[in-house]
Amino acid sequence: MEVTSIQTAADCTTNTSVQPAGPPRQGNPNGARALALYRAENGNEAGCEGARREADKFASDMRDFVAPLIREGFSDAAIAAALNEEGIETRRGAHWHENSVRRLRDRLAI
Repeated sequence: MEVTSIQTAADCTTNTSVQPAGPPRQGNPNGARALALYRAENGNEAGCEGARREADKFASDMRDFVAPLIREGFSDAAIAAALNEEGIETRRGAHWHENSVRRLRDRLAI
């Protein structure tokens, strides 16, 4: 484990946290950086609308793969496993999880 120390200028305190050794944390390393950049260039409402539009398009593209599995009675966890097995990534390039499939189903209203 690696110990890191951060000093906060506002209150001059030192926070020490222990970071586990090993592979880096999972998830999108860019986080919401792309959305923040879009907002900075086009305004917050346009940024949110652009993100919704992209998410809707991605969900629409996924419908042909996901809909048959839902009709066959697959659980969200099983659908996530199938997507990961096929090497299909989420819109942000991450692995699928039960909750990401649930959000996809909500967006598709299926």
